[in-house]
Amino acid sequence: MTTATLTLTGMSCAACANAVETAICQVPGVTEAQVNFAAEQARVDYDANSISLAAIQTAVANAGYGAAVAEELGPRIDASERRRQQRALLSRVVVSGVVGILLVVGMLPAMLGIHIPGWPMVLHNAWLQLLLATPVLVWCGQSFFVGAWSAFTHRAANMNTLVALGTGAAYTYSIFVTLFPNVLMAQGLSPDV
Repeated sequence: MTTATLTLTGMSCAACANAVETAICQVPGVTEAQVNFAAEQARVDYDANSISLAAIQTAVANAGYGAAVAEELGPRIDASERRRQQRALLSRVVVSGVVGILLVVGMLPAMLGIHIPGWPMVLHNAWLQLLLATPVLVWCGQSFFVGAWSAFTHRAANMNTLVALGTGAAYTYSIFVTLFPNVLMAQGLSPDV
C-alpha cells in the first residue's frame, strides 16, 4: 500500500469534502481516503500496482474539484496562493459589506413601515438598488454560482446550490418588480424589491 497526501481545491462546505472522499473511495485500488475540509487535504491509501495517483486526481476532477500532490506544490507556492485567495476574498467581503449596508439603510423605512424624517430616501429607489446589488451578486457572489453550477453538472447539491438559488430567486424577482411594477400593483400588491 502507498499513502499520498493530496492538496484539494474548490471545496466550500462539508458536503464538498464528503463528495471528494466518496469520489476517491470509488476508484478501484483505493483502500481508504480521509478528506480534511479545514486543511483542504486528502490522505489516500492505495495500491500503486493497480492504480496511479493520476487516476485518483482524475476522479477528483470528475467530481468537480481539484487535486494536486502536496509535495509537488511546495509550501511556499501553497502559502502564496492562499494569501492571494484571502486578499481577493477580503476585497469581495468589503465591497459586499459596504453595499449591503447602503441597501439596508435604504430599505429600513420600508421594512419598518414608518417614515423617518431626514432619511436618505434616494437609497429606496429600485433602480439604484439594482445598480448597487448587481455587482454584489455577479462579482462578490460569483464563487457561489460557479460552485452551484459545478455541483449541478455532477448531479449533486451543496451549500453553494442553496445560496445561489436563494440569491438568484430574490434577484430575479426584484428585477421583475423593478421592470414591471404595474403587474403587482394591478393585483393590489406593493412592488417592493
